[in-house]
Amino acid sequence: MAKLADNSPFLYFAVFFFAFSSLWSDLICIRVSLTMGFLGLVLAGFSGHDSKGSFANMPLSEGIIDLTTILNLILFILNACISYRLIMDEVPINSDRTGEEELALFSYFQSRCNMTPLHFHELYKRGNIIELDANEKVPNCHRTLYLLIEGRVKCNCIINGNRCEDFVKRSGEFFDIRIYNIFTLPIGFDNEDFQATTMMKTKLFGWDICSLVEMRDLKSPSLLKFWEFTIIRSLSAVAIRHHLKKNDTLYDSMLIPEDESWLWGARSRDFAPRVPSKSIWQKIKGQFVIFANSMQLLPPRGIRHRPGIIEVNPKQVALEMKCKGARSKSNRFLRLLSSKVGGKDELDLSCPGLWIDSSV
Repeated sequence: MAKLADNSPFLYFAVFFFAFSSLWSDLICIRVSLTMGFLGLVLAGFSGHDSKGSFANMPLSEGIIDLTTILNLILFILNACISYRLIMDEVPINSDRTGEEELALFSYFQSRCNMTPLHFHELYKRGNIIELDANEKVPNCHRTLYLLIEGRVKCNCIINGNRCEDFVKRSGEFFDIRIYNIFTLPIGFDNEDFQATTMMKTKLFGWDICSLVEMRDLKSPSLLKFWEFTIIRSLSAVAIRHHLKKNDTLYDSMLIPEDESWLWGARSRDFAPRVPSKSIWQKIKGQFVIFANSMQLLPPRGIRHRPGIIEVNPKQVALEMKCKGARSKSNRFLRLLSSKVGGKDELDLSCPGLWIDSSV
């Protein structure tokens, strides 16, 4: 008569979690389950596969080294490190240690494209906040993408050889959107000699072309999809503007018209810190619902498929070459300026900052 073999309870523990890992479609759940499974194999190996799970007769105490246990230990440590990184990626932003403007910008991008604190940190550290008084020219519009935080900016440019009428940018809007072509979406909006002048005291956040290229090519974490979604939201605002009356406001991320004060330079509602609409218990309950929905015997069809651009954006190369030419002019100006102040070049000439006017 056949009977069950005596096995370590740690082996059953490992099998349980390995089976559990095959039921999840959520990456954190899969990695945590694998970590616990390899932990069971490690404990079984160190206990000598004792049927009672006792460590009294450990193989190491007798000078026996089990190679499979060592390999399982390495795999346990590897999966534990991966699980730790995945969990830490979900840590929310600490409002107590975050500056007011940084928190406002995070609220904006979270509202517009559901950006996470992890990705926002990469975006924020590559830009600069700029404050200008009324009637000041915004520097380096030809190679800097600006987000208008508060205030109003009057813009104009040359399109098809003719200078267009002045148009106004307000809080939550980007300019010059031609620079969006540095990313994967070929949006056009080609123009020459884009100029912007503040109409009142104005606060901006700007990214130099070098920083935009870095964010476009960044792989860990990848910012490209967040930027693409932001671009689409920005272009939709441009399209909606053509259907609005002069005194109508654009919509915020909740598709609610902005307050009338927005027309005169007030901040967009999306820059306001988001008030938590759920209690801690509701958030925990929501996470359990997400985990429960990710438990499936077979993963959803097409889970590995992602939208994207197959071919390189042709306008991307042209814009980079044009900005490269402008950068070389800025470099010559910087070297001249450096020689005048003492001959010591302490500036990064490979990517001049936002305040260098390349028209000199």
